[in-house]
Amino acid sequence: MRRLLGVFLAAVLSAATTSIHAQPVLRDGWPHDYGIPNTSSFVEPNPLSIAVTQDGVRLVVTATATTIRVYDIDGNELNSWAVSGTVPNPAGANYLCAGPNIGDLDGDGDLELVAALRSPTATTRAIAAFSLSGDILTGVTRGYAMGAGHIDISTVTLADIDDDGADEVIYTAYDTLYALNGDGSAAAGFPWPLNGQTHWVAGPVVVPGDDTHDPVIVWATQNNQLHARSVGGMDELPGWPVGFTASADGYIAGPVIIPTETGWIVSLCSTVGVNAWTDDGLVVAGFPMSLTNVDGVQITSMSVADVDADGSPDLLVKASNDFLHAVGLDGAYLAGFPYSLQTNNGMRETISAMRENSASEALLFVASMTLTVGETQLFGLRNHSPLPGFPVDITTNENIPRIYTALFPPEDGILPIVVHSILGYT
Repeated sequence: MRRLLGVFLAAVLSAATTSIHAQPVLRDGWPHDYGIPNTSSFVEPNPLSIAVTQDGVRLVVTATATTIRVYDIDGNELNSWAVSGTVPNPAGANYLCAGPNIGDLDGDGDLELVAALRSPTATTRAIAAFSLSGDILTGVTRGYAMGAGHIDISTVTLADIDDDGADEVIYTAYDTLYALNGDGSAAAGFPWPLNGQTHWVAGPVVVPGDDTHDPVIVWATQNNQLHARSVGGMDELPGWPVGFTASADGYIAGPVIIPTETGWIVSLCSTVGVNAWTDDGLVVAGFPMSLTNVDGVQITSMSVADVDADGSPDLLVKASNDFLHAVGLDGAYLAGFPYSLQTNNGMRETISAMRENSASEALLFVASMTLTVGETQLFGLRNHSPLPGFPVDITTNENIPRIYTALFPPEDGILPIVVHSILGYT
């Protein structure tokens, strides 16, 4: 089997036809291979982030369980950090559990990285922040000892919730929601003590504010409730919290936020069903809806795109098998879905989506390993139709079951597709 994963692929777009018209090719300077063994049963969410600096430099930020690395788009490694020892107190936060995420923590236009770390048992929760120049930002970096059985491997959110031009670091630790400024001080009104343990795998998300509304933070708790509170408010929004049903393993995907003309919708998914609520806590008509072909599997990721170009956002769901799900806001499957990749396999894959213009159906990209022959392939679809040149064989000598994708905006007709595995291939 060929060692090709870690591929940074480029698909050629035709400006005239807005369609891919050339075989995807491996970009010069890639791949990078830091293969490591699977060190933990705790799944690390979103170990791939991309960003563009204020100088136009395209950055690829990747992580394994033990190391965070930053590359430019040409494959040059700009910096790296070993996770172990980054957070001195409490000791033992030696593994990545979420991130790295990218944002501007001090409002100077330069980007910083923030990741969540854990101990081998996941009962130590820590936040680590880095500058692109290599410094550890000690003001933000800190840890929490949560005690036996209090696991939190949820992700970190970066968002400007006080309109000061800098992103705050928003995260949970057991029964508290924190928001930190770039110097490590608490944002005004934080932390929030919460009623009960926050969900161990679903991190908080932020609904952006506007001229008349403060930002809203949405989070899930272990008792299968979803909560929403305005940043400037003392209590939850009217109609909240709302309840949902989850499978016994506790895995959920989301929440994701969908802006509407009058407010927003939030959606969350488990193997039991896809849920959606309006901003006043009312169930959206058609929900909850039950997915097919998810018996005995976990829901692993959720995203939003207008898949069929009908002007309405759709919910994209990936489960730990070979099916992709696309559900409209009416609670019905889109035509052609669920779509089988015919790999008979799947784990922690994500679906990346983009539209070339307002009239085009979405391009969908997901990588998955074929169970029977151990081949890893990158699939590309327009809606539910395979793109020319896809799937692309990105097989390595190792089995790579946890694969993430991300898309840079096209430049000069070239769409860069980033593929990364938590096991160290980028």
